[in-house]
Amino acid sequence: MIIVDDNSTDDTKEVVNEFQDHRIRYHRNEKNLGGGGSRNKGIELSRNEFIAFLDDDDEWLPTKLEKQITVLEKADPSYCGVYTGLVKIKNGIPISKKLNREEGDLFRKLLWENLIGSTSVVLLKKSCVKEVGGFTEGLPASQELDLFLKLSEKYKFKVVPEALVKYFIHEDAQITSDHSKKLTSKKYLYKKYKEEIISDPKLNARHLYEVGYLEYLSGKNEKAFQLLKRAFFLSPTGIKHLIRKVLSKLILGI
Repeated sequence: MIIVDDNSTDDTKEVVNEFQDHRIRYHRNEKNLGGGGSRNKGIELSRNEFIAFLDDDDEWLPTKLEKQITVLEKADPSYCGVYTGLVKIKNGIPISKKLNREEGDLFRKLLWENLIGSTSVVLLKKSCVKEVGGFTEGLPASQELDLFLKLSEKYKFKVVPEALVKYFIHEDAQITSDHSKKLTSKKYLYKKYKEEIISDPKLNARHLYEVGYLEYLSGKNEKAFQLLKRAFFLSPTGIKHLIRKVLSKLILGI
């Protein structure tokens, strides 16, 4: 276990030192590197063939790694990793479950949505992650989707169709500044994969609906209206996706 402390100001080091276990290695960044940089540091320090990530506010179920390793060891070299489902928990109460059974070539499907989920649900081959350059450092959000897309351009994914991760939703994560981070990252991914996205009008509309919604949440109403109008012109029925996102935020707060 490699614990990467991203130059925190809390008592992380003291807590880690309480565990007398030679399998635990602690690393503190000299400066804040963010999620992408910290995960890349953990990858750099790792010594084994498989790597898995656990954000400090998520939780693995006891059999998660065992089941994933069993699947990935049997898979042919065209597979770079295996993911599981997750349960979203808010205020101690499970509010939704993300469970997919999609496996194989996921690139086009990931352009539609992040069906894999967070970094906490994957087990990956270190060699594959290093080949695609690891996480994009400096990307303020959607770092996991960016990595999954890079991997899926070259490799396939396996799945363990069970919810083996607890993903905790926090009230303080729902702040306006997060919308601008998501917007920056969404625009980055749209530009990066624009050729593939615009080749399908419905897929293009889906991205424009999402960017327009984030523009609205960021207070840029005029820009949001223009993007949503373009999206509706491309795919009127695609607005159902936007309505689901709005209802999810209003009802579940996510």
